Amino acid sequence: MKSIHFDNLLSKWYYLPVLGLVVLLLGSYFLFREHEDAYIFYLFSTLISVILISRNFWYKAYVQYNKSRILMRINTSSQISLEFGSITHIKHEAEKLSLTENAKIHQIDIEDVQPADVQKLVNLIVRYSEAFYEDARQVAYYE
Repeated sequence: MKSIHFDNLLSKWYYLPVLGLVVLLLGSYFLFREHEDAYIFYLFSTLISVILISRNFWYKAYVQYNKSRILMRINTSSQISLEFGSITHIKHEAEKLSLTENAKIHQIDIEDVQPADVQKLVNLIVRYSEAFYEDARQVAYYE
């Protein structure tokens, strides 16, 4: 079973762009001073930028979030980006998770994902949004 990597965008990654900018400015200072090691600063700032951009491709299933938005890629190659304020309904079924945003329904396949990670995702969405949560996993209809 796959696990979901959760990434809070307000955490440790916030300081890396600032560090990259500082290194780039130091490299520019040494370049104007015609220092022979100025390329090391540019190489380091480029490496920081590549790490920040490529971290979305490190995991098969990941969720990035802050207080207002969530970005998900779970069992698919495309990403779903949603605002917490526009999510109105959450339906948790056995093999899929349905999120209703305004009038659009997003289906997320959660068949091969660990149940603890799915529950953490649902708790995250419920905590930051004011959506109605419906758990339809245990409901069975008999005729």
